[in-house]
Amino acid sequence: MGPLLSVPYIRGDGQFAHAVDWFDGQRPPESLIFADDRGVVTLTGLRWRGHTGHPYRVGRLSPSATFNGRPRRLNDCYRVRSFTSQIDGLAEFAGIGSVEVSEPRSRAEPITAILRPDEHFRWRHDGCTHEIRTSAVWSAQVGQSFNASTEAFLSSTRARRQTPEEYLVSQWPLRALLVLAFGARLSWRGHSIKDESFPTWTLDGAARKPGEVAVQLQRTAEDAEQPSPKSSDLALPMLSLRDLGTPGLKRWYRLYDDTVFRRAVEPAVAVINGASRFLEPQLIMTAMSLEAAGYYRDPNRRPRERLERQVQRCVAATGHDWSAIGSERGIARAIAKTTNDLKHADRPDRPNAVELRVITDLAKLIMRMQILDLLHTPAKTRQSFVRTNAVLRVIETFELNGVVVLEDGSLKQDA
Repeated sequence: MGPLLSVPYIRGDGQFAHAVDWFDGQRPPESLIFADDRGVVTLTGLRWRGHTGHPYRVGRLSPSATFNGRPRRLNDCYRVRSFTSQIDGLAEFAGIGSVEVSEPRSRAEPITAILRPDEHFRWRHDGCTHEIRTSAVWSAQVGQSFNASTEAFLSSTRARRQTPEEYLVSQWPLRALLVLAFGARLSWRGHSIKDESFPTWTLDGAARKPGEVAVQLQRTAEDAEQPSPKSSDLALPMLSLRDLGTPGLKRWYRLYDDTVFRRAVEPAVAVINGASRFLEPQLIMTAMSLEAAGYYRDPNRRPRERLERQVQRCVAATGHDWSAIGSERGIARAIAKTTNDLKHADRPDRPNAVELRVITDLAKLIMRMQILDLLHTPAKTRQSFVRTNAVLRVIETFELNGVVVLEDGSLKQDA
């Protein structure tokens, strides 16, 4: 739930009447400023989270947004001009290095490190300007050490100010694209805002030009606690920012405006991002994505099409030769059959562990590959991806386990 504010109070004591109203009456204020010896934070979107004890009580409140600073004035909510996020994989997706190191020709020559200025990719969508920028972050100790790395940020601005939560919704499509591109769990690593509402305060109490103020959102608080992805998980994305450019990012955002397209993307992103450790819900959710993707691809949007037919559209759209596993029709039938065998209690057959694993991995890969043609990815990029381990490992799993897909969708496994 993010930060939790605990407030002790005594029931029946008049000086705590406001706390009694907050907790016993379940009517907390919309916002509060909390201060201690370590600084000031501003809590907004407060919700009652219970209270314990009698008559000495402790009530609990949780905020939807927590700003690491003191505002000019306390408001119920804050609409800000600029909102910035850090997301796992964004620097690798951008593919722009802000740190260059010269290779000396001999040990006697000095090694030179060049830190490049910021680079930007900017696009507009629905009245909001989004920008991916990279910069070099460095630290040094004279005569001792020098560390530098490239960091990437996604910044969003709007002339008509928005709440941080509204900005987060506008950035959600890019996070979804990153998850599909890498096929790995990616987390929001941090957020910040920049607005006149939160100025830089000097020691004499004067308000100066605003700087970056860290903000923690309830919706992404759990992400920051997740382990960072391995470097190997971020080494070979399906596509990169260089492949898409600004036109590709605009196209992705337009695709995401379509409700049917979002219904195709969001379950698959949730699965890749760890929605379940169990294969059964992973396959069912991925099949939901494939069904919606097939419906999206159908120019007539015919209702109540068979799952098999919708999945077959997606298999065909990959443009890949799956003959090492089976035919396109057979693969579509296998995914649909395995999914339905899991869902329906009147089905006599259930997939065994091996069958469930190979079909689930195949379904996730096919769903990821849907974005290659929808984003008009260059043929060279597609060819490079099908030669990566992401594709070869799925095919190899079928081969190592002696599993092939028959035309009727059943799986034949060597004894």
